[in-house]
Amino acid sequence: MDEESYCDDPALGEVLRQYFQGGNDDIPGSLIKDALSHLRACRACEDEHPDAAKDSHAWHAAIIGERIPVGPGESTQAENHWRSCDRCQQEHPEGLSELASIKAKAREEAKREIIRLYHDYETTRHAMLSKMEEYPQEEHSGVISEMLASLASKAPLIGWELDFFHEMGGMTDFYVFPNAEDSEALEAWRGVNALIRSVPEEIQQFIFSARLCGDLFGQNLNEDELLVKIHNELGNSIDCGTLMRTVEAAAEEVRRVYLEQNPELEAHNLATAPSKVEDDSPMISVKADLQRIETKVSDIKDQVASVQAVQMEQQWELERINPEPSEYVPELQTKLGETYARLEPATQELLQQGEWDYKHARTRPAWANSASNFAKAFENELKVKIMRPVARKIRDKFGKYCKPVGAHAPLVVNGAPNEKLALGNAQWYLRLDPDVRQIGAELGVNIGQLIDAIDDLKVFRDPASHSVVSPDDAEKVRDMILGPRSILNLLFPSTGSG
Repeated sequence: MDEESYCDDPALGEVLRQYFQGGNDDIPGSLIKDALSHLRACRACEDEHPDAAKDSHAWHAAIIGERIPVGPGESTQAENHWRSCDRCQQEHPEGLSELASIKAKAREEAKREIIRLYHDYETTRHAMLSKMEEYPQEEHSGVISEMLASLASKAPLIGWELDFFHEMGGMTDFYVFPNAEDSEALEAWRGVNALIRSVPEEIQQFIFSARLCGDLFGQNLNEDELLVKIHNELGNSIDCGTLMRTVEAAAEEVRRVYLEQNPELEAHNLATAPSKVEDDSPMISVKADLQRIETKVSDIKDQVASVQAVQMEQQWELERINPEPSEYVPELQTKLGETYARLEPATQELLQQGEWDYKHARTRPAWANSASNFAKAFENELKVKIMRPVARKIRDKFGKYCKPVGAHAPLVVNGAPNEKLALGNAQWYLRLDPDVRQIGAELGVNIGQLIDAIDDLKVFRDPASHSVVSPDDAEKVRDMILGPRSILNLLFPSTGSG
């Protein structure tokens, strides 16, 4: 070695030594894969195992021997390695048939996962449709936005599974609108033909709808992030029901074009069907067909951009004429009386924001924000006024603290009150821990009323975290916090007994 180098992950380095010394049947395949990945990046391990590092022999040999899980495209890479590697041909003379079996298993597993994703989405969709029956017509668009977010969230997961069916797996993705000048993109587009034709029409439609929806709103966002993005970009300006119907119609058109341009294989078998289409001639008319459909989606994106511009102007105008949350302090002081001055500053800020959200709410997420902020205000005050002093007394009384059986979170962490104790966990202690109940009573707290108040609040707080609160629900939460019988008063013994 020109200069001494050190392995930055000795544990994986040791796995490599055991692997190359043989007798490694007890090493988990996933750990071997991690170690071989490490080999590619570690100078010290490359120097220690020069033969293994050369041409990534160890990696491909492990795939051929079914010692590690196979990712998209890796069985094809291992097949190419086997054809040029005398050592692998000697150790695995049936390597090609073994790899064909590995590829078939991976594809069957990928197909099962796509079907599972479809049923998962259908469960969500039917739940949303049932929910729509409970809400007035003007709120249906908000529910459908949740369906759109759920559908778009499946796009990258489907993309990963589709990568097992074409020879470009790991190098390029399956695109609904492939570039006709990009041979690799076309190869990936054509290569999933066997999978597409092996599933029912409703799952074909699901695959194209999800990928289209992902292209429209983003491929690398989770469901909650997608829902926020949909609401931020669309607001009330574009009906989500119309958008969903447009996506579904475009997906059906894409599906039709795809099946026309990719004829059914004569000997159709998902496990053995070649993922590469032998006819490399340009796709006749497909570019024009797909361009027409892509234009529809592009028009939607243009509408969204236009709406965003208008909304920005409206927001600037609102900011100019609408009060800041802090300007609601006099109103909150009037509603809560002397209680407001006794609240923690953080609690006061949450009440201000909750009131601002309530006064300006026009969409379901905005109502949810209002309810959530009011609930958080109560939760914060409960923590400071009740749970924190109770936890300190528990600590002082018993010294070493042990979490009670059945509790989901400890009351004391490292000798201090648990500042992350959630509302439901606090209620558990108030309901079931005799020491907490006794100390709470000694502080003058009406434990029974407090437990009932938390029960009532949780009915609305939990849905608020998922943006499913109606205007009526938001008003009920606001009344619980700011009304004449505010549950905040229960946190102050001098006013909680009235």
